[in-house]
Amino acid sequence: MEFKGSNIFLNIPINIARDPVLLDKTPKGILLMGEIVSMLNVTGKFFMSNAEMAKRLRVSQSTVKNYLDLLEERGYIVRKIIYKENSKQIIGREITLGQSAVLGWGNALTEGKPTSKPRVGQPTGHKKNSLREQSKRTFNNLSQEEKERDKNTIEILVNYLNHCAEEWRRPPIIFSESEIKKMISAVHGKDTRALKEAADKTIIYGEQYPQGYLLSCIKNLPEIKEEGQKNE
Repeated sequence: MEFKGSNIFLNIPINIARDPVLLDKTPKGILLMGEIVSMLNVTGKFFMSNAEMAKRLRVSQSTVKNYLDLLEERGYIVRKIIYKENSKQIIGREITLGQSAVLGWGNALTEGKPTSKPRVGQPTGHKKNSLREQSKRTFNNLSQEEKERDKNTIEILVNYLNHCAEEWRRPPIIFSESEIKKMISAVHGKDTRALKEAADKTIIYGEQYPQGYLLSCIKNLPEIKEEGQKNE
């Protein structure tokens, strides 16, 4: 089925959402970046036309072009013109993420705080802390067999991820014990058939912080439907 854009959430990296240049010059450019990242997360390609982007943002196509120019200037995207084979005829345009597009974890999050590596934002409100505790209780209620199965799934995933990294001539991706536990917890009850694709995307788009990107992909996997839900 054709991906027509997110229906519930846009994925906007925190450093882009707080970029003072974008906030001052083109706030809607931040929303456009959310559309780009959201589609890349799902399809691996961004193919929305300027006309469709203009319609979504309620601006002109020339304004969309200005947004894209600034996003590329800021290092968040890279545009590539696609030509017909053995011809100078333009048949399309490809947009990928630039080096400055840290997917969800940026310098703005830890500015002024000593930290050894990028970190996911820590929940601060009571409601968020309650959700975290609920997640821990759910994981603790799993049987040993379920825990072992989820642990083996993550072990296979990490091995495959580093096999891909080796093929791309990149260094091995090291996961801390805490990161492994988070992935084991997140993978329970998810449809794991898409994990290989998640690992492939991590190599391509998660270079800045692959551990966090992979965890995000796992969390976004669809839930396994119960028997009673099949015909609903």
